[in-house]
Amino acid sequence: MPKAGRIHIDRVRASAAFDHKPLGELLEKTHPDYGSYVIASDAVGTDQRRKYDSPDYFYARSTELRGGRAYEILFDCCPPKQLQGHNFFGHADVADYIYTCLDLTARRYKQTVTAEQRTAWRGGQTKVHSLHLCGSFGCEEHLKLPIINAIDQNNAGGKHRDWETCLTLGFGMQGRSQYHTCTIYDKAMLLSIDWPERGTLREAIMQLAKRSLRIEIKIYSQWLRTHGVDDNGRVWLQKTYKGPKPLKSLMYAMNWASVDIDALYFTLLKSYNITNAIQRQLTEDEQNGLSKGAKRAYLLWLAGHDLSQQFSRSTVHKYAAEVWNNFAVDITAGRSPSRLPLVDVGELLVPANLLAIPDWAYGTPRYWPPGTSIDQLGLGPDVTNAR
Repeated sequence: MPKAGRIHIDRVRASAAFDHKPLGELLEKTHPDYGSYVIASDAVGTDQRRKYDSPDYFYARSTELRGGRAYEILFDCCPPKQLQGHNFFGHADVADYIYTCLDLTARRYKQTVTAEQRTAWRGGQTKVHSLHLCGSFGCEEHLKLPIINAIDQNNAGGKHRDWETCLTLGFGMQGRSQYHTCTIYDKAMLLSIDWPERGTLREAIMQLAKRSLRIEIKIYSQWLRTHGVDDNGRVWLQKTYKGPKPLKSLMYAMNWASVDIDALYFTLLKSYNITNAIQRQLTEDEQNGLSKGAKRAYLLWLAGHDLSQQFSRSTVHKYAAEVWNNFAVDITAGRSPSRLPLVDVGELLVPANLLAIPDWAYGTPRYWPPGTSIDQLGLGPDVTNAR
């Protein structure tokens, strides 16, 4: 039986204390009482007009400027793309990726890092501003678009269809959530654009991508500010925590060491209307096994009626719980079930169906394991071009 995979980090925006010469041109602000003063350096790296998921995207900026020096550095990039040339798989060590990308930034812009600064970075004394977590689930190629369409139909609002095979959930009246969003997409389509020419290693990754559906949870600053982790590695919303010791803030990389990244990913995934997007219909015998009220609610839902217009909230909850507890069908879903569903999305999006890092990737430039240094692999500051 194939081994199951793990969730990995796809993108990081982070900062760290760093005494250095500002990277770009200095930005000044003028105050009527205090005159002109420097607030930050201009960003360096990829042209900001390019879409940030470009394979070459890398953003860095000097902040906390005083007396011609900068005392903090900020970067935003996809660590796997920078370090191994793709992000189909990777690892989930937050502090390690941040340290390596800070090292990469310093090398690219010819900055000297002191031993004390390097020790602090390695120890996770860095600040996390946003974090993207990814999972690739085994899925037949012909099922991906129907699944994405079904999830789209199951969510009446709060969504954005980026392109035909990409859907993002987590939008409100003011735009995207400041806490987290969820993107469901076909990674193979993006790879076909990034890699018009493919050698042996890239083709092997492409074949994995064709047989998988990718889901990315993007965690933003407001979620990081309002959540923490206890001594047992459990993540809490800070205002609901009643434990004896203060929570450790997830805004700092060192505190991610005890977090079960896989468990966090699936907890956040559960908050979206995804697994109930494609469901089966109950048989006649199963319908007859329900109470009269629950059966009526099921049939109304099956016919496309909004149950909130038919029953009180508590009654909807009661009938929905009865149907779910007996037959694992969610009648609060926005999309009615199929008589012969193509796939059970609930069975697809489980830890056991995550694609693992293939054995052939270990020891090649296509996988950058935790603890690897740029010097160790001898790649220098540039992305590997191994194919």
